[in-house]
Amino acid sequence: MQTARALGEGYRKHVSWQKDVEKIIKSIDHFSFKRKGVNMSKPELLDFSATWCGPCKMQKPFLDKVKEEFGDQVDVKVIDVDQNQEMAAKYGIQAVPTLIIVKEGEAVKRFTGVTTAGILIEELKKVL
Repeated sequence: MQTARALGEGYRKHVSWQKDVEKIIKSIDHFSFKRKGVNMSKPELLDFSATWCGPCKMQKPFLDKVKEEFGDQVDVKVIDVDQNQEMAAKYGIQAVPTLIIVKEGEAVKRFTGVTTAGILIEELKKVL
């Protein structure tokens, strides 16, 4: 694995921001997603974002509230589109942040742009 110094400033910023997110929310990359597969037993909230995206950073507190509301009933996963281009293409991501609720392997709801916790919670309750 390359060091942060070898990868440059962008990586260090990513690591700093990502550590914050990972305290509560699972981060995922394409390889771990393929290895673990789709969780069929509970809904997933996929947050397609990027470290350079200001609105994506604004989304984080709303994701924290969703995780607090549902605990282990819902998997909340942050996916960096720059690091996971194949996965972003699979879901047709054209803008960030884009959030997708997945139930039993199927995308059931999609949001583009910053989406409040209230809206996310309301929609997730419909699929539980």
